[in-house]
Amino acid sequence: MEIDHQALRYNLACIKRKVGSDCSVIGVVKANAYGHGAVPMALSLLAAGVPKLAVATVAEGLELREGGVTAPILVFAGRYDTAGASVWRAQLEPVVFDRSVIDSLEASRPAGSSPLRVHLHLDSGMGRLGCAIDDFEPLLARIESSEAFELVAVMTHLACAEAEDRSHTESQIQVFDTLTQRLGELDRHAANSAAIASHPGATFDWVRPGLALYGVEPVPTQALGLQPVMSWLTCVEHTRVIRSGESVGYGARWRAARESHIGILPVGYADGYPWGAEGSAQVLIGGCLVPVIGAISMDLTAVDLTDVPEVSVGSEVVLLGAQGDEQITVEQMAKWSGRLVYEVLTSVGVRVPRRHLRSAS
Repeated sequence: MEIDHQALRYNLACIKRKVGSDCSVIGVVKANAYGHGAVPMALSLLAAGVPKLAVATVAEGLELREGGVTAPILVFAGRYDTAGASVWRAQLEPVVFDRSVIDSLEASRPAGSSPLRVHLHLDSGMGRLGCAIDDFEPLLARIESSEAFELVAVMTHLACAEAEDRSHTESQIQVFDTLTQRLGELDRHAANSAAIASHPGATFDWVRPGLALYGVEPVPTQALGLQPVMSWLTCVEHTRVIRSGESVGYGARWRAARESHIGILPVGYADGYPWGAEGSAQVLIGGCLVPVIGAISMDLTAVDLTDVPEVSVGSEVVLLGAQGDEQITVEQMAKWSGRLVYEVLTSVGVRVPRRHLRSAS
């Protein structure tokens, strides 16, 4: 896996241009920075001027702290019952939405600790975490009455920002704005990558891009002009010739219609290469698209090299990325496998080493 930090910085610049200078960026690096490597991506974003990061869990926040990140870290989490002391010790910024969550965090406060910076989450129409509209004012009062907390922002999460039908998102934005616009001293944030691309009314004071940072257009019809950050490479491990009628792979589901030159790649679904892409996927070898054949197994994948000249053991293979004039995108792999692009990116396993390309800014 090659991770292009110059592309990351380019995508950040595209996002900043879109939202304008009055809005700040929270760099979302949850799920190992969408498979790209949380600590390296976090440090690169901070060096590029991002003032705050966001993760999903306390453990992810602690990983960043252990990796040298001292900047503010927002934690989406949910409950912190067994991790409250860690939140305080690492001075993370937890999202809260329920009185019991607030009570639990307050009870875990170490003696003499500075107030914990928290973000109050309003459910404006996602229907998952977040407080109900009727609970919003009481929770504001509960937080503001406690010496344990400093309320720094209110937030919501948009459910349908990428949809052609804009009504649900516009309703969420209106609900959130109506309830929070009087809170002039507090920052507000709502927009994910899709809302950045298509709902300017959702930008408020901060935006929370994740997918867009890593070069995937969240709304293809309203492209931000992004560059892929991730390329996935392997090589041909073995070649063989099979006769017409012979099969390849588990289940013998692919049979050669002619004498065929077959290449075996040392990658499989244990590495995150999607098993469901059988019969659809292609890879790039020698600048040519060649088909994946037979069942994708745990550790190996077969490709048909018959129409590609001069391929041998050690030849470079591109699973995601560009080679010559051709390119395989994460969107294509998602389509081949029936997965979301998020799944494709975050499923690349720990057996795949990440090589970080740190071109000068």
